[in-house]
Amino acid sequence: MELRQVRYFLTVVDAGSISEGARRLHISQPPLSLAMRQLEEELEAQLFVRGHSHLTLTEAGRSFYQKGQNLVELASQTTREIREMRRERTLHLGVTPTTVPLVMPALQAVRNQDSSIRIDLHDGSTYQLLDLVARRLVDAAVIRTPCSAGNLHQVAIARDSMLFLSPDGQEKGPVRLEELSRFPLILYRRYRDFILDVFSHHAVEPKLVGECDDARTAISMVRASLGCAIIPSTMGDAAAGTIARPVEAPELATEILFVWDRDLPLVLEMKEQLLCMSEAKEQ
Repeated sequence: MELRQVRYFLTVVDAGSISEGARRLHISQPPLSLAMRQLEEELEAQLFVRGHSHLTLTEAGRSFYQKGQNLVELASQTTREIREMRRERTLHLGVTPTTVPLVMPALQAVRNQDSSIRIDLHDGSTYQLLDLVARRLVDAAVIRTPCSAGNLHQVAIARDSMLFLSPDGQEKGPVRLEELSRFPLILYRRYRDFILDVFSHHAVEPKLVGECDDARTAISMVRASLGCAIIPSTMGDAAAGTIARPVEAPELATEILFVWDRDLPLVLEMKEQLLCMSEAKEQ
């Protein structure tokens, strides 16, 4: 079995059909179909049932899909480790969408010290990145509470308050938590329970009109006048076209954490840059 066949199989499954898989792989359909048949013959198992417009995985196919993902990830990890042995300096860092504005200046400082350093960023949710760090598929990650980092090393690098976003043309200035019950509210699902717990503690009943999976989507929904939203203040620069107002509720805040598993030189260097910038911001 070749790793190429495994990558082909994963692409076909993700694409939903061999024809779409061939398009994504930039190859013609016949050789891809042949590669899939050869893979099934080698495994002595049918991996999927071909339908008119969509394929369905068999039990063996589902199992091979999960193991195939692990094989590809292991190959990537092995490549990185070999590169480290050749002294290629690469920082494999996980970031969540809401921590990117904080991370970029620290990355710039690291690169300014050594321009030969390569930056390999992995975007994902807090829990996806925690899993990648624990499995050593990334060196470290910048994530946000509420979460549990388990046995990973962790250090808080910032405390981030929340902003209340309303469509352009609305009133400005700080807003008290009690006032938010007057507005149609869109919640970013990552913080749904956290925000609702704070509302409940203050006996405030929010008027929920929608939910989404990304703070950037929440900002777009506010721009479209579909409602108002509560987002981390680090995303404030991305909220052009809305009215961003600080919320007067100290407990409505999250911590940004730097987590890592191994004390690699670049990881410790990144940690120090983030801590230095955090201290400078507080002064």
